[in-house]
Amino acid sequence: MAVPYGLELFSGVCSVLMGLYSIVAAVRDWDWFMNHRQAALVVLVFRRSGGRLVYIAVGVALIVIGVYYIVPDDCATPDDPRGRAEVADRRDSAGATAPTEGSLPHVDQRD
Repeated sequence: MAVPYGLELFSGVCSVLMGLYSIVAAVRDWDWFMNHRQAALVVLVFRRSGGRLVYIAVGVALIVIGVYYIVPDDCATPDDPRGRAEVADRRDSAGATAPTEGSLPHVDQRD
């Protein structure tokens, strides 16, 4: 069963916002963020400045994941591992999906 695009969009936006939050907290060196008990292990292992770099890297990773979810599947490349690009390849000029031999017509879940 395919995940509705609205859920992917929501997950992507949330991921981008969490990534921005992590980056801003690390760059501005918020004490309440870095002194939190859940950040204690990162600060203990990498010290304060290293912990800030870790949280910047985590923020960048969250933004990349979020953008991956936000970008529509129609922009996928033919070698996309998700395999959704073949739908875009079969679209005619009007945007309708042409059925291939031996298959049922594609129903776009986003409409």
